[in-house]
Amino acid sequence: MAPTLTTWVKTVRERLSRKGQLDKILDSFKKCMTDEERVACLYNIEDVHEVLNVKETYKAKDEDEAKDLRIQGNLAFQKKDYDAALKLYSDCIINAPSKGSTELALALGNRSAVLYHLHNYVLCLQDIRQAFKHSYPDHLQYKLYERRGKACYALRLKEEAICAFNDSLNVLDKTQLDQKKVATLKSDLMKQLEKCNKIVPGGKFKNVRDYNHNHTQIPEFKESRSSHIPCMVNSLVMKSTDGHGRGLYATRDIEVGEVLIIEKPFTSVTLREYNLTHCHHCCNKVYCPLPCDQCSGVVFCSEECLDTAMKSYHYAECKYHDLIQRSELGMAHLALRMVLKVGQKFLREYQKKAEEKMSDPLLLGCNENGVYDSDDYHSVYNLVNHTDDRSCPDLFRRALGAVFLVKCIEKSEFFAAAEGAEDSDVDEEAVYVGGHILRHTQMLPCNAHEVSELLYKTYSVEMSEPVEIGSAIYSTLSLINHSCDPSVVRHLYGNQCVVRAIRNISKGEEIFDNYGVLYPVTSKQMRQEKLVAQYYFTCNCYACVSNWPMYNKIRREDPVLKCKKCKIGRVRIPPDNHTTRAICSDCREVMDITPDLLHLSKSEQFFQGSMDKVLKGEDRDAALPFLVDHLKLIDTLLFRPWKDYNDCQEAIKQCYGSMGNCHVVEEPDEDDEELMMGQRRNLRPT
Repeated sequence: MAPTLTTWVKTVRERLSRKGQLDKILDSFKKCMTDEERVACLYNIEDVHEVLNVKETYKAKDEDEAKDLRIQGNLAFQKKDYDAALKLYSDCIINAPSKGSTELALALGNRSAVLYHLHNYVLCLQDIRQAFKHSYPDHLQYKLYERRGKACYALRLKEEAICAFNDSLNVLDKTQLDQKKVATLKSDLMKQLEKCNKIVPGGKFKNVRDYNHNHTQIPEFKESRSSHIPCMVNSLVMKSTDGHGRGLYATRDIEVGEVLIIEKPFTSVTLREYNLTHCHHCCNKVYCPLPCDQCSGVVFCSEECLDTAMKSYHYAECKYHDLIQRSELGMAHLALRMVLKVGQKFLREYQKKAEEKMSDPLLLGCNENGVYDSDDYHSVYNLVNHTDDRSCPDLFRRALGAVFLVKCIEKSEFFAAAEGAEDSDVDEEAVYVGGHILRHTQMLPCNAHEVSELLYKTYSVEMSEPVEIGSAIYSTLSLINHSCDPSVVRHLYGNQCVVRAIRNISKGEEIFDNYGVLYPVTSKQMRQEKLVAQYYFTCNCYACVSNWPMYNKIRREDPVLKCKKCKIGRVRIPPDNHTTRAICSDCREVMDITPDLLHLSKSEQFFQGSMDKVLKGEDRDAALPFLVDHLKLIDTLLFRPWKDYNDCQEAIKQCYGSMGNCHVVEEPDEDDEELMMGQRRNLRPT
């Protein structure tokens, strides 16, 4: 079993205690005023380095295993079992050495054939490019050029198709075929070139990432972007208040379903169990993976993601990636990824900027142009980290984790700028970088968001639920404050987060997210305890102040209407059911609520029909508009809590969730079979 951070903390303390040094070191640690000083305090202890014995731990390439997988893939391909062949060739590609072997090139070429037969021409072309990049054998190259030509022809890429067929003709002299077969090939290629002349121009290269994921197209804004925070709409603005600090507010009335934020993370990480199913860089579920050149432990969805990851962070953590993930560091891996992305040189130059004092909280984390940019290190560096609220043992643990991560990357090119310098200078750089890591490990528990995927269970849709596949840091999402009854909902497309309104939001109202404790499924006491422990605040949202009940106790009968005159009074159906003489509890206005009740009743009929469609997994696209309209209506007419309101919200979330990252499961496992014995007709609140 691999050692963990908890084990290292215990071992370090025991060793120092046996030497009679623990109290002295803890006293010195308590006196540290900065994260850099805390890291230095532990980094300069010999016992710490002896306990944190960092060794390369990763799954290396295996040529024999790769060859066996490729042979099995060939057999499946011959049987036209393309799905099995795709899986076997992909496994071969992940395990095949990138140098000194032809297995990788051959498997890429073979997989391109599978993809061509599956009519996935864009991914087919990517594999062909990769096969040539990895020295595909000369005598077989004519096959790849011809396949490239056919794929380009299918995509209506006229010039590219002509070029590929000509390339195939030009390398026929390298084949090991007899002259008769070569002549036949030439004839076929000439016919293909003639067909190319009939292609109607207009084809465009499509993004590989549009085919290598499990979500629909990322939505677009229906209005202009904010000039201050570009990843959100112009109808939101950042404000700062004494009670909540910074937050986002509506500058107009916003309706259910409106897309308000589309944000790419500063960086993200996948959980260990998803290393070989999801892209190491963008978290998309990978249909056709590309491998790391050095290890067999991670995969990528595209050449773009592969190149970006290798240049920005994976080059440094590759050989320690498995060790890092097994060490149970919590958010520290994401903190490491943050400093790797920007690089050692940037961090050293950043020190002066970090020391600048900003009097205007609305400009905190903004660049020199006053723009709050999600991809700017300054925006994430300045997120709240609650250092002053943390205990000494908590900081000690996090500082030791930061030292461990620095030791993991010390031998990489990350510290190349310090090569040739004195050892003391190298140590100084390590401590400085470790200080940044420590800062982020305190900030992330309060600001990071999970990257999730809807586990869509076709056999029992109401049991579908989101599962965490990774974590990411979004500087703009971190500005949204919490409510146990949120007004927005998040869904992930890869690691891009789309935020939509999940209830009507009035002009001037602050928008609220949920930090994992919704009032319908978590008691008030548990909500308060979790929020204080992790986020250091006591929630005073309306659901908490009003002691709203949990889902099973929310009423479904006797709706309470909002008074249209005073806007705050409650209007109940009279005991005698004379709805033409209903009375407001506040302003005592007598009013006719019959039209509203009829409108509500008619809308409920459409709602129930749409709800049934969602629960049966039928035509969710058709059901969604009716659900959204119903939620808009009851949000306008009724006081909450109201059970149909919760059900409608959950159905809408389910529809949006199936548009984002969505993994379809056809067969139940044992746990699901037991749950299905009950009579459940409501969606799980998420």
